[in-house]
Order: sequence, then structure tokens, then C-alpha cells
Amino acid sequence: MIPEAHRPTGWDDDLWEAPPPEDRPAPAPGVTAPDATALAQGRPEERRRLLGAYLREELARVLRVDPGAVHTTGRTLGSIGVGSITGLELQQRIRHALHLDVALPRILGAADADALADHLADRLAGQYAAAAAA
Repeated sequence: MIPEAHRPTGWDDDLWEAPPPEDRPAPAPGVTAPDATALAQGRPEERRRLLGAYLREELARVLRVDPGAVHTTGRTLGSIGVGSITGLELQQRIRHALHLDVALPRILGAADADALADHLADRLAGQYAAAAAA
């Protein structure tokens, strides 16, 4: 929250604060988040495959195109139409579905969807290893 002394005239907290977790968008109909058990127990290559498929579905959803039209291999997400607004939507959907916070520059700067899936898989692997050690 921005301190009151630093708020511009007419500031409305309701417009600028992030929604509480229960109000965040769920995966769209037809977009299935990977099963948490499959991600936790899967081998790294299976985890990457599941996350890559999920990301392509979410990309199709935020870009409002058919999933078969999303071709990201060797193409940055920006080059296929992901900008700051769609990037924020994708960021929120990843946060809600996978419980991971991913920086917007990471999303926008990803070499392609597979590179972003690799990053997510590595982050999840670290979480699962930490949980197993606890």
C-alpha cells in the first residue's frame, strides 16, 4: 500500500491494490493447470512437458487464439503478441495455478515458452526438494 502522503490526488486504493488470493482469476475454461502430484512426483522432463503444455494453453487463452495457433519454439513471447497487459494476465494465472510468483520481465523476456517452462520447472523442483527436506 502506498503511504497516504505519497498518493496522488484522487487516489483509490481499490483500483491499485492486488486482489486477495481468493479473488484472483482461475484458469479459464478449457485451460487445465498441471496436477500438483504429477508435478511433484514427475521426472524433470515430464515436469517440463506438463508445464510447457499448460503454458501454451494459457498463452492461447490470454492471446485469444486457438491453442493450435500458438507456435513459440524459438520465438520470444513478445514476438507472438504477449505485451505488458497480457503478460500481467499470464503472470496472475501462473501465480494462481502453480502458486509461483514469476517476475513480469522473466515472462516478457523468455526466449520462448519452453524456456519459461524450464524456469518454472526449476523453481518447482526447488520447492519440492525443500518440502521433502523439511
